[in-house]
Amino acid sequence: MGSLETSREPEGPISTLIRAAPALLVAALVLLPQLNKAYTIDDTVFLWQAKHLLVDPWHPTAFDAVWVDVPQRFSTIMASGPVQAFMLIPAVHLDAEWPAHLLQLLLLAMAVWATTSLALRCGLGPRGAAAAALLVVATPAVVAMAATCMPDIPAMAFGVAGIDRLMAWTARRRIRDAAAATIALTLATLTRSHLLLLLVVGAVLVADQAIFDWRKWVRQRWLDAIPLLFVPALALLTIRTTRDPAAAGADLLAAIRGYFVLQRIQGNLTAYASHWTFCFPLTLPWVAVRWRPLVRGRALWVGLAWFSGVLRPRLTGHWVIITIGASLSVAVLADILSSAWRERDAFKLACGLWLLLAIPIAVYPHLPSKYLTASAPAVAILVVHLLKAEFDAGRRRWAATIVGAAVGLGLTLGILIIHADATMANFDREAVDRLVRPNVERGRRVWFAGHWGFQWYAERAGAQCVTTTPPHPSPRDLIVVSAAAVPPWNALPPRPRLRMLEKMEQPSSAGQIMSAENQAGFFSNGWGDLPWTWHNGIIDRVELYEVN
Repeated sequence: MGSLETSREPEGPISTLIRAAPALLVAALVLLPQLNKAYTIDDTVFLWQAKHLLVDPWHPTAFDAVWVDVPQRFSTIMASGPVQAFMLIPAVHLDAEWPAHLLQLLLLAMAVWATTSLALRCGLGPRGAAAAALLVVATPAVVAMAATCMPDIPAMAFGVAGIDRLMAWTARRRIRDAAAATIALTLATLTRSHLLLLLVVGAVLVADQAIFDWRKWVRQRWLDAIPLLFVPALALLTIRTTRDPAAAGADLLAAIRGYFVLQRIQGNLTAYASHWTFCFPLTLPWVAVRWRPLVRGRALWVGLAWFSGVLRPRLTGHWVIITIGASLSVAVLADILSSAWRERDAFKLACGLWLLLAIPIAVYPHLPSKYLTASAPAVAILVVHLLKAEFDAGRRRWAATIVGAAVGLGLTLGILIIHADATMANFDREAVDRLVRPNVERGRRVWFAGHWGFQWYAERAGAQCVTTTPPHPSPRDLIVVSAAAVPPWNALPPRPRLRMLEKMEQPSSAGQIMSAENQAGFFSNGWGDLPWTWHNGIIDRVELYEVN
């Protein structure tokens, strides 16, 4: 496998846009029909911040909210920076979904353009750059998250744009490129906190071959690292400026520490590894091309050691698939990093480290594939570089088949995930319009039990969340309950006598993405490590009760 060679003379912006055009067209065709898709899962927490910014533009977390079972200061639970909240202000101000979804599409386009530019810069050529852009759009986790309003697509866009501008700075030493790199990487860090680790990737890139000789780096390349030094300072300044003034010690760093759950490390690392097989076009293309070196080398033994020692797999049902996928991914990651070091290829090493950004999230309560989306550009560049070697060796049909399969299967899975998510989210919005809004307009006091997008629409309609702390529902009050309700509904002290008035159910028609029974948990590996299951069932059930 040959080395990635950084080009000092990349194409201009118009040429880059032309190379990215097929990927941009695919993204538009898939996502434009979703402009009015209802909000889903964690969209709500970022929308709350945007709503608060309309009245307090300097402190996006300075308010109380109910996200688990009791009202609490939002600054104690928000582990992401304020960038996404500011970008969602137009959607909240207009009280419409389309501005938020249009923003996601535009940011995905930015990520595609930056990936194309970076691919050209590292010598993949026009066809290779176009293929890399297509792989990013066809990545199931990427295209599915682009249909939400969570900050993962913006984080990816700012991250790859920052790396691309950093490479431009090292090549041409223009102040505007250094400034753009600093701003983009700071925004990435303030969008998803773990993207601070992109500074390590950037440090390897600016060092280039000197990364293998630190004395040479100190003598020759230290100036290139200057933009990286400003990112932590700017991020910390922003965190300090926007922190909640009413909660002493409650800032982004404290919120991150509050989520450490060491007991989840093993399960989260399993999920992290399996995502490269099921949600990204990395493991399967890599194994298809490099199965012989994997078998002959040590990388496969690393994967087998993971299989037998770390996972302690339960070889039943879906765990067989998950375990094999995770083990192959570990072998692939080991192969990428070891070959980059062996070949003294700094760019490949940087891309390999780029794939590791999400590993610190293993201490978080869960590690779904969305936290890996920031690494999608590195996946695309590594895979296209691998296939370019196959193409140059005369195996053109084989290389084209792998790209076509990765794009086709990835888009298919991504669209299935979007469909299942939209079915669930749109049902929650419809249930609120039918069971909550009319009763509030009639003057009835309405409560709700349930979270995710359902909570956003219920609150907007005038309902109040059920909690384990007072106040509690009174006789003749109405309670609307989602099947996604969390413990407060079961822990009301004492639980009131209820009479069911109405019930709505939504079955799935093209699989599910949140099914513990089938080990599918696209938005949280607490449900399972697979992104989607073909088994259908009841996605959600919403019931209307009257308190006696």
